[in-house]
Amino acid sequence: MANVTPTKSNLTALQEETTLAKEGHGLLEQKREVLVINLNSIVANIKEKRGLLDEKLSNVYHQLNLVRLESGGINLDLIVNSVAHDYEVEPIPHSIMGVVAPRLVYTEKKTTNRSKVPMGISGTSPNFDKLLQITIEIKSLITEVAYLESTAWRLVNEIKKTQRRINALENFVIPEAVETIKFIKNILEEKDRETLFQIKRIKAKQEKKKALKKETAHDV
Repeated sequence: MANVTPTKSNLTALQEETTLAKEGHGLLEQKREVLVINLNSIVANIKEKRGLLDEKLSNVYHQLNLVRLESGGINLDLIVNSVAHDYEVEPIPHSIMGVVAPRLVYTEKKTTNRSKVPMGISGTSPNFDKLLQITIEIKSLITEVAYLESTAWRLVNEIKKTQRRINALENFVIPEAVETIKFIKNILEEKDRETLFQIKRIKAKQEKKKALKKETAHDV
């Protein structure tokens, strides 16, 4: 119980603070529910994107083997490094219930094939082009999964912080305030009873004096 002087002004202030604490508790519970809903949605999205990413990775390994066979033993590093990759990942401001979680936008710029390695009669390779396309898709997916997983962890941390605040209000702040209010009310009621008793005693004395005066006057 808080060390508060039992006065009516302190009682009023404490009652107002308790009302605000209860309202805050309700708002925090609503916030937690919304965060959990968003988290569940993001987790489901992560599972979907992860499944798609695994599929793309399986395809790229298959395509890589085709290019290896097609290259006639030429070093794959030379083939891969012969292509200029220019891309950027830009963070876009974004938040969920006050949780800052910038979106990551992947942009693939123009790719120039600098390869002088013969990849077939025509000098180009559909398999190699397909390999590059799948690689671009994988990088885009990795960027999206990174954003989703980062956001999920931020939401988890925010949910934990919100739950700690709810617990603090639920188990300490509000019960202690309620107990203090009860204590102050009891003290004030006791004081009121004492005051009332004193008033009754004073009135009784006054009535007794009046009766005594009347009796004395009558005798005279």
